[in-house]
Amino acid sequence: RDRSPSRGLGDVYKRQGEAGMARRREFDEATVVNQAMELFWRRGYRGATPQALTEATGLSKSSLYATFESKQGLFLVALEHYIDGQVQVVSTVLAEGRLRRGLERMYEALLGIATTERTCLVCTSTVEAPLEDAAVAALVRRGHEAIEQVLFERLVRAQTEGDLDAGRDPRVLARFIVTNNMGLMVSARVNPDLAALREVAAEVVRAVC
Repeated sequence: RDRSPSRGLGDVYKRQGEAGMARRREFDEATVVNQAMELFWRRGYRGATPQALTEATGLSKSSLYATFESKQGLFLVALEHYIDGQVQVVSTVLAEGRLRRGLERMYEALLGIATTERTCLVCTSTVEAPLEDAAVAALVRRGHEAIEQVLFERLVRAQTEGDLDAGRDPRVLARFIVTNNMGLMVSARVNPDLAALREVAAEVVRAVC
């Protein structure tokens, strides 16, 4: 049997590496991502310090960095999770009934969080995330584009159903809504007047249909 030192040491390193990986993965990654997303959602990118992230997830800094490499790496995964969830929410609230009612439901949902500490993670990321980083900038842009696409498809459907004038441009209208939504959510952070925000939302709906 080969008892060479090099082989024995290699086996030790392999076992240590496997054990270390097992220790690092003794948690549910999806749960950690969701917990981190909630913290970024409430505090924003800058406010979610490494210490706050370890407290929110219950993991050590070494475990977080071993899995996600950095705060930014965790933020990217959390933001993508958030975007996927918001696309599903917007798609659902817009799906049933007439276009106007769908938009009204969308704003009911949006304004339901506008004056809370959670607000909109894509909106806050647009303002304060490190957009000089290409990966962060690309993901924030994808968040804008994903919601825009949901709106675009619903507006196209509205034209086929006669709820939207055939002369309107669904792509421009979708961008108009997204732009107004971003402004609405950012404004809500400095002036959380729900009645005023509802008036603005109603005006956007009237402008569209």
